[in-house]
Amino acid sequence: MNKKLLILFQICALFLLLLLVNTIKRYSIMKHDIHTSRMPLEYSYNIDNIVNFNSVIPASKFEKANLVISDNAVDIILDGNFAIVDLSEQRDYLFSQGKSYQWYKVSTGGWLNTDYDSNSYPGVWRIVEERTEGLEPIYGSCLLLLDRYKDGYWINTSRALHGTDTPEILGLPMSLGCTYHQNVDIETVCSVLDVGDYVIYID
Repeated sequence: MNKKLLILFQICALFLLLLLVNTIKRYSIMKHDIHTSRMPLEYSYNIDNIVNFNSVIPASKFEKANLVISDNAVDIILDGNFAIVDLSEQRDYLFSQGKSYQWYKVSTGGWLNTDYDSNSYPGVWRIVEERTEGLEPIYGSCLLLLDRYKDGYWINTSRALHGTDTPEILGLPMSLGCTYHQNVDIETVCSVLDVGDYVIYID
């Protein structure tokens, strides 16, 4: 009798374990879809058309961007061409002439990459150089090198907006510190942004 109960207990334990694993997998897939793949209903995204999203992008993004600018005590105004990178969403919101142009799924530095401190942080950045020649495949066809504003000075960095040869990580904070885009997307970003334009990172 005890042997039968033991076998029954083992079968039940195995069933519960399989159920738990399946639940975790379903949650992980759902979480990945929510944060990296599915777009909110208010975004009528069409890759074949450039759509003006200015009326539907939450005002909180501009509020957060302006708060970051204020916290850094830098005298800039978000008009013209610029980008807002939302670290919590892993998205790059591109603006042309002060109006929303398009948004792109990206990968920034973060806790999922444990090689070294590659984290991306909220801050004010400025494009200082555009490179389109002699790039390795890991950078795609275009790279926008960034300086960061800190403690009253613009500081040279090795951070940049560029393409990637690992598009499977887009939507997750797994880069080595730069902001990765789909190669086709970074070409559009480079066609809109220029040296001197600002990139504001928010969370």
